[in-house]
Amino acid sequence: MCGEDDAFPPPGNIAAGSSVTFGAGHVVGGDGQASFGTHIRVGADAAPWPVGLLNTRTAEIHFVLRDHGPAIPGMVNEQISTHNAACSNFGGTGDYLCKQL
Repeated sequence: MCGEDDAFPPPGNIAAGSSVTFGAGHVVGGDGQASFGTHIRVGADAAPWPVGLLNTRTAEIHFVLRDHGPAIPGMVNEQISTHNAACSNFGGTGDYLCKQL
């Protein structure tokens, strides 16, 4: 089983063959239901990670969800399409203490 040191900081442990991809987000409605998606092809560029996805049948997949807080008018697009928008604790441009779930 891989650990955090295998992937971070990039490139981490090259022997682990780590890749990272980001999924699209959206504002979650009042019912609390959400769906997420991303796509990465075998052999796709994984910069700054040097390897990329090698084998879909043996890959170990980890899903990390980041809570960017309440929708901020004028910043929603950044909140749903970037890693750190509104996250003061991750170097973002807002004052929300984002959480990784």
